[in-house]
Amino acid sequence: MRQMILYFIVILCGILNPAFSTLLLEENFNFSGLLTANGWAAHSSSGVSPISTTTGLTYAGYPSSGIGQAALLATTGEDVNRGFTAQTAGSIYFSFLVSTTSSSLGYFFHTSDPMPSTTFRGKVFITSDGTGDFEFALTMSTNTPTAITNGNYSFNTTYLVVLKYTIVAGTSNDNVSLFVFSSGMPPVTEPAPTLGPITETVADLVSIGYVELRQHTAGQGITVDGIRIADTWLESTTLIDLVSFSAIPKTDNIQIAWQTASELDNAGFHLWRATEASPYTLITNSLIPAQGTATTGASYDYKDYDIIPGTRYSYKLEDIDVAGKSGWHGPVNAECK
Repeated sequence: MRQMILYFIVILCGILNPAFSTLLLEENFNFSGLLTANGWAAHSSSGVSPISTTTGLTYAGYPSSGIGQAALLATTGEDVNRGFTAQTAGSIYFSFLVSTTSSSLGYFFHTSDPMPSTTFRGKVFITSDGTGDFEFALTMSTNTPTAITNGNYSFNTTYLVVLKYTIVAGTSNDNVSLFVFSSGMPPVTEPAPTLGPITETVADLVSIGYVELRQHTAGQGITVDGIRIADTWLESTTLIDLVSFSAIPKTDNIQIAWQTASELDNAGFHLWRATEASPYTLITNSLIPAQGTATTGASYDYKDYDIIPGTRYSYKLEDIDVAGKSGWHGPVNAECK
């Protein structure tokens, strides 16, 4: 289930006055091959075991799930960075999917000052707890974990992770937090972090404008996918708040119904249908109109009359934003007797 940012739009005398959030970067690795050939730059050990793509990760409801490939941080060697619009105030949220084959005992994800820079902050680690699984860890700047989870995270499993960097006025006041989700989508309201906030007596960054991926250990086997960077919690993790989705058999149709609690830049919906004998195909030729942006939800329904009694149908809901990005919900199942 994908959820959407709550934000307010006020229209006064025909003038649109939005209080909005910004998605600063979305990286779904919609390419195959080297990252440095596709918008990333090397800042350490350039060309040594360069970072390339691998099979993408999926996490139900996450808007950047299962879209393209993923980055494989497989060994010691090249580290890379990608820039976004630099931020000098507020909080910046770095959401991403991650899976690992081993506990690599080092940090693999962080941010920094404008590149080239060696001032790295918000270091996210995968480390061992000695119990046959792994833990996430976090520091502001040190290379040794200062805060470690106690979640017994499993290898070869996809997790949704959010790194939060908060810029605080003054000197050496910035802090970082980490949120880890094993299943289900994050709530609309930002929850308490899994780790942090952490503050260290080190110089604050001049600005936050780069995300980095690091290779540090032979055989580390870390896959990173679906990076979303934004200046609000929900923009980085979710798009719509879908509170229900159902398929109800009627006498001569199946009624598909869904309800949202809020919507952001939502252009509309498509419905897809499958049976045990056929794959998913689009059943709504035109887009089912949505609210666009609204802090109050809406109810939608569609009646599918093109059915055969005794056949079990599965339905998926695709929501499409104004930029053409899609999110998926379901499946739900129904059968007309």
